[in-house]
Amino acid sequence: MVSQCVARSMRTGARIEITNDIGAIQGAFAVYTDTWTSMGQAESNTKKSAFEAYRVDREVMTIAGPKSLFMHCLPAHRGEEVTDEVMDSANSVVFDQAENRMHAQNALLCHLLSPKSSLSKSDDFHTAHGRHPTPALQ
Repeated sequence: MVSQCVARSMRTGARIEITNDIGAIQGAFAVYTDTWTSMGQAESNTKKSAFEAYRVDREVMTIAGPKSLFMHCLPAHRGEEVTDEVMDSANSVVFDQAENRMHAQNALLCHLLSPKSSLSKSDDFHTAHGRHPTPALQ
């Protein structure tokens, strides 16, 4: 994945830098984090303590800058990958993200279920049932 991103960045003029230096986020447009474990995966104390240095808190956002946005795909574990203070701050756009994701997913479903979508066409279904699978979209 990293090699694909680096190759793409070379074509577009973007720059990818992998670092553990927190100072690298200075001036960042956004600080984006995710949960430390996947859904359904048991969280071990070892893993939890290994990631504590990556918690997004006021200090991290101060380094990023006053205009830096905080982003998270949710659900967030408050106090783990992000503090309440950052999550509830004016710079946090996590709930806007969630709302936008809902609209994008709805649009995708409408497109996929549309009779004009090449992805929704099934000759067998239409022949067998003589109608679109979602009558409201006919």
